[in-house]
Formats: sequence, C-alpha cells, structure tokens
Amino acid sequence: MSNKSTKIILNTFISVGLFAGLSFLIYRQLQHQQNLSLALEQIRQVGSGHRLVILIALLLMVVPNWLIEARKWQLLLHQFQPVSLFSALQSVLIGVSLGINTPNRIGEYAGRIMLVKPEHRLEAASVMVLSSLSQLMITIGFGILGLGYEVWVGSLHTVTHNRWLESLWVLLCGVCLVVGILYFRKDLMVAFFAYFRRFRFLMKAAQAIRKVPGNILLRLVVLSAIRYLIFSIQFLALLRLLGASVPWVAGFFSISLIYVIMAFLPTVALAEIGIRGELNIYFLSPYTLNTLAIVSAAVVIWLINLILPAIVGSMLWLKVKMIRRKT
Repeated sequence: MSNKSTKIILNTFISVGLFAGLSFLIYRQLQHQQNLSLALEQIRQVGSGHRLVILIALLLMVVPNWLIEARKWQLLLHQFQPVSLFSALQSVLIGVSLGINTPNRIGEYAGRIMLVKPEHRLEAASVMVLSSLSQLMITIGFGILGLGYEVWVGSLHTVTHNRWLESLWVLLCGVCLVVGILYFRKDLMVAFFAYFRRFRFLMKAAQAIRKVPGNILLRLVVLSAIRYLIFSIQFLALLRLLGASVPWVAGFFSISLIYVIMAFLPTVALAEIGIRGELNIYFLSPYTLNTLAIVSAAVVIWLINLILPAIVGSMLWLKVKMIRRKT
C-alpha cells in the first residue's frame, strides 16, 4: 500500500472517529435538554407560514455568499487570464468539491485551477493565497472584536477567565498584524521566495503575487468582510428562527469566536460538523437553553454552505471531464 493510500485511510479513520465521538456527546447533551418537545415543535413550525418564507430567504443567502467568493477569484485571475463571473464560480465550486475531504480544505487549490489554462495554473494557485489571507484577516479581525466583547461584557466575563482571555486577545492581535503585513506588503512574501530562487516555480509564484495591484487587495478585503457578514447574519437569523433566543449583538460576537477557532483547527468536512456543533453549544448555550436549535442551525448551515456547493462542484467537474474526453 502506498504512503498516499495510507494517509487517506488514516485521515478517513480519524475523521469518522471524531465525527462519531462528537456526535455522541451532542446526542447526550440533547437528551438532557429541558422542554425538548417544545423545541421540536418550534422547529416543526418553521415549515409553514411566514416562517417558511424567512427560512427560504436565509437558505438563498448561500448564493451571494459564493458569488462574492467567485468575484474575488475573478479579480485575481484577471491579472493573467480574464474569465467571466460564471466561469470563476464554476472554478470555486469545483475547488470546494475537491477540497472537502482535505484538512482545512487545502485541496481547493487543486480544484480551482482545473479550469485555468495549464500555463497559468502555477500563477493561479499562487494568487489564491491572497484570497485566503484576505478572508483569514477578516475572520481574525472579527474574532478579536468578539474576544474583546467576551472579556469585558460577555458570558465569559469572570475573574478566573479574564487573564487568559486577555492574553489570547493580545495573541490574536499579533497574528492579525502579521497576516496584514504579509497581505499588504507583498514584497515581503516575494523576498521570502527569493531565498529559494533555485526552485524556479517559487520565483514564478512570487512574480504572480507581485503583479496583483494594491486596489485589488483592498477590494478583496471589502468583499471578504461582506461575505463574512452574510454567513454570520445567516447563521444568527437561522438560530433565532429555529427557537434559540440568542441576542443579536452577543450572538454575533460569539459566532465570531466560533469562526476564528474553526479557521485554525485542522479539520475535514465530516469531523467539522461535530466540532462546530460542540463549539456552538459552548459559546451560545449561555444565551439559550435550546441546544436542539443550536445543533440544528449548525447542521443546516453546514449542509447548505458546504455540502450543497460541493455536490454542485462535483457535477461540474464530471461535466468538465466528459467534455475533455470528447475533445
């Protein structure tokens, strides 16, 4: 058996184990929820009347979410291979489908460049780093705000927690500063690559990053912030719709902590839903006792924002492969 096959089997085994273990923990927590029958009835009511209309509207927020990500990809590709927004969206969805079973979806890099001309694939993979950094910088930035809120006025505001929370806040600020410097000072990344100039592909990658103008970097940050607000509001509104009476402000900052933790955890899609569920319960349970609504919202968001796009991307990739075989 090859090393690659061994790693795939090992990753699958670990993912299934994490998923099973965390799912069991969530199940036990649901068993002990008070007024479980009332929570189930609230969820059933979502399927009728004006609540159904609100639910559909929230689910449809997946469209602008991924269109914005496609726009970011289109802006970056324009430096060497201009594409339409629809083509960029196809690349993004194919990337999601190929990256879903890799740690932190690192496989998206390989998926996105499938529709890029072979001579530009290295450049495309290189500039995708900028797209990831812009989203990471926004995630950390809102995480800093969320942690600051928890330190001073949130549910974690206790004498015991204050010291380590403040230390973590300082650490996050430092990480955000480093990411911001790397992002806006591309010359530092280029200088780093220059140390390995014997590897020609790294120099080519550095040149691709250098070509991206500053105004594009700013636009990427703005788009990343809008995308962040979309899926945060989507999740918070879904929580309230399903019966979890989470305050808007406190809930938003709690969600920002969940996202920043998920950004640094090396997970794959199957294990992610279990980890996300536990984090949601931990950070949101101080505001609501409706654990069922918290878990249900996490599962729905996971399905529509990740699994559904991955399924669409898989179909697009099969279509591309069929076309290539015919030609």
